[in-house]
Amino acid sequence: MIRGRVVDEGGTPRAGLRIDIKPAPSRSDDDESEGRWGKGRTRTRADGSFAFPGLEPGAYVLQPQAPRHAVAAEPVHAEAGGPALRLVLPTGLELAGHVRNAAGVAVEKAWVTYEWPVPGPREALRRVVSTEADGAFRIRGVPADVRGRLEVRPPRGNPEGWFPVVMEGVLPGTTGIAVVVVQGIRIEGRVTGPDGEPVPGVFVIASPLAGATRLTGASARLEPGETAFSIGPLRPGRYWVYANAKGEYRQSMPVEVTAPARNLFVRVPRANTLEGRVLGEHPEKAQLMFVTVGVSTRHMHQGAIARDGTFTVPNPDGAQAVSYTHLTLPTINGEC
Repeated sequence: MIRGRVVDEGGTPRAGLRIDIKPAPSRSDDDESEGRWGKGRTRTRADGSFAFPGLEPGAYVLQPQAPRHAVAAEPVHAEAGGPALRLVLPTGLELAGHVRNAAGVAVEKAWVTYEWPVPGPREALRRVVSTEADGAFRIRGVPADVRGRLEVRPPRGNPEGWFPVVMEGVLPGTTGIAVVVVQGIRIEGRVTGPDGEPVPGVFVIASPLAGATRLTGASARLEPGETAFSIGPLRPGRYWVYANAKGEYRQSMPVEVTAPARNLFVRVPRANTLEGRVLGEHPEKAQLMFVTVGVSTRHMHQGAIARDGTFTVPNPDGAQAVSYTHLTLPTINGEC
């Protein structure tokens, strides 16, 4: 049997606390999961006591599961039949504050995460809470000797288009944290084909210019028949905006835009095509071939060859390298 009692730092019994047990791994075994958690499980009684009866002789590892307001407990090693254990569960410190928008209005149901580094394979632990109706949040059970990262993310769906807020080096015990979320801006406009027609399956992408380390990009996919797009939320700054399409269309030329921007017009050109037919004594084997057109792996188009040996592949402007690849035969290279 292994028995003991769990209390907090003030000596108050911790009732209803779950404790898992597993056999301790042997020293010759590097796999710490030799014994699986869940082989034995109990909860502490009203006086904080617990017991695991009927254990075979040997070493075991106990893992108390800390409540949300307490510090995560370290595993405890014990011998079956040994003396009663006294496990002290640290209460830990807390962080508290409010989340509001730029107008001072409380933000409800925003996600607040505090993450701190720990040694070992997990690398970090975190606590996550959501803000109350008045924008208040309270994170409990943080160790006193850490320095962590506080991140505030917008409510699910981000209906107001707010940006996440990140605060580095936040100390446990800090209260009165004031977080102000900033609403993003957007880039809006229309995208069409060369004759003003909607482009099916088109993506419109805003990508920060080189060197804009504080900016992050965004994209929007248009539904069939749509031409209007709205990309965001974005931070104010300079972006490349372009449309990416497939099939008979190709990527548009990037346009430099300073966000926010409206009434931007993006035109997607039609793609040139390379058409042909593979000839041979056994045309049915053409189904095992692919045609690849492009000057680099970044701008490359590939198409399968039909049963009768014909193929159609998008072909960018200019001279391109062409290769005919068979699944079992050597590749044939050329130019077009």
